[in-house]
Amino acid sequence: MQSALSISGVVLHSKRVYRFPACDWVAASKPKVLGMVGESHPQPIRQAQGSASLEAATLPSSIHKYYCYVVVVLFASFLVGAGCEPSSRPAQVPAEPNDDLNLSSFYTHFAPTKIDILPLTELDTTGGAQRTRLNLYVSLLDAFGSQIKSPGVFRIELYDYVQRSAEPKGRRTAIWPDIDLTDPAANNNYWNDFLRAYRFDLPIERAGSQDYILQVTCLCPSGSRLSSDFALRSAK
Repeated sequence: MQSALSISGVVLHSKRVYRFPACDWVAASKPKVLGMVGESHPQPIRQAQGSASLEAATLPSSIHKYYCYVVVVLFASFLVGAGCEPSSRPAQVPAEPNDDLNLSSFYTHFAPTKIDILPLTELDTTGGAQRTRLNLYVSLLDAFGSQIKSPGVFRIELYDYVQRSAEPKGRRTAIWPDIDLTDPAANNNYWNDFLRAYRFDLPIERAGSQDYILQVTCLCPSGSRLSSDFALRSAK
């Protein structure tokens, strides 16, 4: 241990050691008035030993506080990182309606429920008996009675009209090839937007002066069949 040379009346407030040509001062932790030169002073040695013991006693407490601080900082960093990182689980994307059954059930309430033949339907005989044509106007109705545009396959048949009979539909005199309107372009070609109906211009090979029963059937993509009859009066 370094010997201390003290001077009477000098108060040391610092722990630094100042070296001068004549003497050295050693600072204590508290202000201390030193005695005369040459006196032995065991008290600073005991004070230094007490300071060392105090520091040794407070060292574990300081280390404990330091480790607690480090643990708190690491835990906070983990929480922030966990909140910012994207979830490893992929987001669930709604499945596309690839199933035709599910797709058709989705449009069930928008599908046609009734077929109607407009009164504008007539036999056109202006070209003579050999060039008679059938001008047919067909409308599809939904569940609320609104005229709608819908895909389907149309089947058109012509029957003789039997008077004074419970079943006026007699012998079938004509049937035309099915008209497929499931293609959007073909569907639009037959569509009359002003009348909100489909218009069909069909030739008739033989048409007499009698009346007929016109039957129109629509085969919907859902599998339903819509049919309607219309009394077709010939021009007398």
